[in-house]
Amino acid sequence: MAASRVDMMPESKTIIFIHNPKTGGRTLRRITDRQYEPNEVVVIPREHYHSSTVAQHLAGPGKDRPRLIRGHIPFGVHALLPFESAYITLLREPVDRVLSQYSSMLERRRRWMFRDGEPITLEEYVSSGCTKEVDNVQTRRLSGVDPPFRQCSRDMLDRAKQNLTDHFAVVGLTEKFDHTLMLFRRILGWKYILYFRMNVTKARVARASVSNEVQDLIASYNQLDIELYRYATDRFEALVRQQGPDFEAEVQTFKRVNDEYAQFEVFTGGREARSLDGLDRSPPRVEWPTFEDELRASAFEEHPRLLAGQLRLRSELRQLKNELSRTRTRELRMSEELERARSRQ
Repeated sequence: MAASRVDMMPESKTIIFIHNPKTGGRTLRRITDRQYEPNEVVVIPREHYHSSTVAQHLAGPGKDRPRLIRGHIPFGVHALLPFESAYITLLREPVDRVLSQYSSMLERRRRWMFRDGEPITLEEYVSSGCTKEVDNVQTRRLSGVDPPFRQCSRDMLDRAKQNLTDHFAVVGLTEKFDHTLMLFRRILGWKYILYFRMNVTKARVARASVSNEVQDLIASYNQLDIELYRYATDRFEALVRQQGPDFEAEVQTFKRVNDEYAQFEVFTGGREARSLDGLDRSPPRVEWPTFEDELRASAFEEHPRLLAGQLRLRSELRQLKNELSRTRTRELRMSEELERARSRQ
């Protein structure tokens, strides 16, 4: 049977998703949008490190009571809202996050990443001050404080920790992405959580290829983030333990079903095709006999024609491959018979 939802948060609360760059947030963003109708989601564009710059994006028609607010936004947005809210976010091991950020900027060929046509080094990227994204950016966003480059303080770390404790429904970990999604399912009541990975940097600098000296340099610029990540990890593991003995089994089932789902690649032009035939977003509640049945049913519920069509194409492809294999077997047999006939002449 599906897991108990005794810890589920009331639907009346608005979810505020703080998207920390290069933490898996693009994939999670797609998942969040699938939980709500488009007119229930407010997207905050561009980068923001202070809540005062977000206020203008929360005004206007249709934004009086959103169910989800998301973007590269800081803690503090809740103070701008006249209704109850709760935060979610993803954190990532800080050195790995900076390596991913550097690789992504090179891949996108950002102008400031090149000098005389050559890419700047990782050391230059970290120490030049060209971006705050290398300077305790996760602590910046979760504390809601945005000082100049290299002026983050331990008071900011204390604020960020307190905010995580007091205002966040779930603080997920990139390295435990599937466990994070299962917590969202239990605590937030999310249903459509199967996913494809988005915004994955293709030519990422491997940590093993980076010298210890450079890794230490990155760590020195992100010491507060390292401590915040450890704190969040401890809280995450405690929350997982609270879910009971069946939680890990559900995560493994989810991984297996999601691996199958990911083969379908159900998206078109980078935009999830979830609105086919005016898909009903409020289907009747069904009690599925197993969690695996529930996952599979939700996939077909969300993508009825696409999945059915791709299943048909996969079946046809399998038949063609089988026919090709039989043809090759026949050719081999005929070649052997021809060779034997020649040897008898």
